[in-house]
Amino acid sequence: MTPPPPASLPIPREKTALPPAPPGYHWRRSGAGYELRQTVIEHGKRRHIYRGHLSQSIHQQMKESGRYDASLADWVKQRIARDAA
Repeated sequence: MTPPPPASLPIPREKTALPPAPPGYHWRRSGAGYELRQTVIEHGKRRHIYRGHLSQSIHQQMKESGRYDASLADWVKQRIARDAA
């Protein structure tokens, strides 16, 4: 009787921290960046409404600018205001 094949090990992936999210919103990893989604409850069901995509290169520029929290908050406010109009 032949022994079973060895179990394949999971491929290690680099863990990246998601940007800080404002209340009622959350980030979702998407390709080479992040999607900002708003969580709302309608008719007893939870929905995640797409609000915008933040590319990884823009996110890196924000981190290196020295004003990470302020620039990220401005980006989020622009996306929320754009959708509200």
